[in-house]
Amino acid sequence: MAKSTCPKYTWLFLATPKKHDCTPIVLRTQADTEESARNTFQGWDLTFAAKIRTETPFAHTWADMEGLELWSVMAGVVVDTDSCAGVSNV
Repeated sequence: MAKSTCPKYTWLFLATPKKHDCTPIVLRTQADTEESARNTFQGWDLTFAAKIRTETPFAHTWADMEGLELWSVMAGVVVDTDSCAGVSNV
């Protein structure tokens, strides 16, 4: 199996520009380490928010331009519960 060149994690930070007093925004990047991720945002004061594994069987991101929102769905192994004995959907 070929080794993936995709970074291992998606990093999220609450961020404000240095020397500015404003409401934090969420910045997102992909990197193998937190240090690499932080180096992406020089000039920002960062507070760690999340570390999400990038290697996932399902990942989908889309933008709502009207609402100015970015949406992401990431999932692990998807199980068909209808074919699993003894499993019920509640």
